[in-house]
Amino acid sequence: MNWTRLLERWADKLASIGQLRHRLLLEAPSATPDGAGGTTSVFVPVVTVWAGLHPVFVEAAQAPRQTGETLTHQIIIRYREGVTVGMRFSQGQDHYLIRQVIDPDALKTRLMCLCTQEHG
Repeated sequence: MNWTRLLERWADKLASIGQLRHRLLLEAPSATPDGAGGTTSVFVPVVTVWAGLHPVFVEAAQAPRQTGETLTHQIIIRYREGVTVGMRFSQGQDHYLIRQVIDPDALKTRLMCLCTQEHG
């Protein structure tokens, strides 16, 4: 993926604070005991943020026996420390797993998160 082209394409989205109009819950993965000696990964709430939520592209499933498509989004939030790959944003029944975190202008004003949408 060409990150430079993606950043240029969405540069206008970064300019306006009015673009941050979606209320999303940022969640972090946490391992909890499963009662059988192992652990189960669950997501725990971290903070609710205002975000820009933009569809970017659709990538076809490549794994065997996997059908359908994965809708991928770009989520823009105000800069905050601690946002990492593996965390996710939630809005109702939709979840957006963070695949990449970028500080697009290197000024610590915004974060651009490339996410894969999951339902349910």
